[in-house]
Amino acid sequence: MKLNLPNYNPNKVFELYETLGYSLWMIQSLELALSHYLVLAHKISSATAISQVQQIFEQTSKKTFGFLLNDLKKSNDFLSEIIIKKLADILENRNWLVHKVYAINQSDMFSKSKSDKLISKIRTIGDDAIELSKLISRKTDEVTTKKGFYTIEELDRKTQEILNSWAKDN
Repeated sequence: MKLNLPNYNPNKVFELYETLGYSLWMIQSLELALSHYLVLAHKISSATAISQVQQIFEQTSKKTFGFLLNDLKKSNDFLSEIIIKKLADILENRNWLVHKVYAINQSDMFSKSKSDKLISKIRTIGDDAIELSKLISRKTDEVTTKKGFYTIEELDRKTQEILNSWAKDN
């Protein structure tokens, strides 16, 4: 039996999937930026051996977003309360995306206005995550140069080398 799905738009569903992927990708970028920040700002010094640094990065990158946020809160970090609040908001939204959006909002895809609103909300989560990721990356650069790990010029050169290697691999 073929069901008649009223107001069902497969293009809207594709847009939803695309937006979900975008937002989750941006949140993962934020998680990685946050784990790098925590390692460089709080877990290593310029005297830490390279092998230890790599091990600490590996361990920290396996932690969940919630763990990273709690670790940041415990560190008495100089990041503002506003940034920590934004991280907590994104964590809450991430958990909604991963665990609840389908169960709560699946019927929204049968309404143009509701599906537009849902997709917009999900896109905003991704946009907020990438903006916060950029901010934390700038803070990481500040910590890195302040601790004497790298100069800004060295960071720029290393970043360009990474980007070039990614482009070459493709």
